[in-house]
Amino acid sequence: MSNSTEFSLQPTSPNPAPSWKAPPNFRTTVDLVSSCVLTLVVCVWTAIHLNIQPYNERRRRGGFAPYLWRRMWWMLMGLLAPELVLYTAWSQYIQARQVTLMLKEIDEAR
Repeated sequence: MSNSTEFSLQPTSPNPAPSWKAPPNFRTTVDLVSSCVLTLVVCVWTAIHLNIQPYNERRRRGGFAPYLWRRMWWMLMGLLAPELVLYTAWSQYIQARQVTLMLKEIDEAR
């Protein structure tokens, strides 16, 4: 007993649909908007530099996921409200400058 199956490479309908169609010679609105959104997301993703995670946050289970969620949150903030990201960075800079001046005063007092 042999089961032999024959495969036919002939089209099943007299007018088969073409397997490939050339794209139009112009860009659609969806093409323009999607490329702009992708460019913005990539730019904001690379521009955001998060602080080092606190020790207790690194020890929690979940590995890389909490960091990824936090980075995605700040990326969303950078897209929707970039002035908040700028304000946060500026306030951290001012605080770091104040700590540096305090440490210099302590060092000079020794």
